Amino acid sequence: MAQNIENIELEPLKPHVLKNQIDYVSQTIVTRYILKKTTGHVSLYALDKDETLIAREVAHDHLIQILEGCAEVMINGQVRKLQVGQIVVIPAHAPNTIRAVDRLKMIVTLIPSGYEEFHVENPSSS
Repeated sequence: MAQNIENIELEPLKPHVLKNQIDYVSQTIVTRYILKKTTGHVSLYALDKDETLIAREVAHDHLIQILEGCAEVMINGQVRKLQVGQIVVIPAHAPNTIRAVDRLKMIVTLIPSGYEEFHVENPSSS
């Protein structure tokens, strides 16, 4: 599996057809950031058939929306099949993988989960 990442944001104030903003590359996962900020980002992915995106566990919730094709998404060991137009939310810190059943285009939105601002370490007892 090869991965190709583009850091080009879409032109603001102009309408875009998202699935036309990224192209497939044989045996490759292509990523294009369409909005990238320090608090999170929105990106497009194009996965060739049978390519698998293995996400690391991060402190962001992921909203996955299928634009083209079909995906098998495993979250915490449970597999869900997603079709065009369907979405799933992957909670922060949840182990997950996304496999392209067919050639797959999807939009991924990462936002902070908010959990960290409420998480307080237990003080050690004296």
